[in-house]
Amino acid sequence: MMKIEVVVEDQNGIKQNCHIDISKSESWNLFFWGIKIQIEIEASDLFIASTVLREHLEQRNCKLLCNASRRNIFVSTMSREMGGGRKGYIVQIGQPASRDTLVDIFGYVDSSLVVSIEEQQLFHEKWIESLRG
Repeated sequence: MMKIEVVVEDQNGIKQNCHIDISKSESWNLFFWGIKIQIEIEASDLFIASTVLREHLEQRNCKLLCNASRRNIFVSTMSREMGGGRKGYIVQIGQPASRDTLVDIFGYVDSSLVVSIEEQQLFHEKWIESLRG
């Protein structure tokens, strides 16, 4: 297991450092503790596990301030298969993913870049469609 620190922001804008233990290989497990909760998640990759964690946090009106919560993050099949989805691309409408924009999904981002899971999924669909045109 690898221990990392993440930041969670509540509905009042108060930020708190929290901790995640993540597995280094399959099966992908994530153990979160902070903001007076503990959550254990098992998923097919770390990006999906982070999305499940975000669902729990959204129910508590909290946001996970990391790249996995950005509107424009894309985790490729290759990243999921080779690294458990730990790396993702920051993408733009009309442009394919670029190695230059590869980031750690648990890397910190400002609250202004964080969106809901639903908004993220809508952007992903729009981005995929923009590449077909």
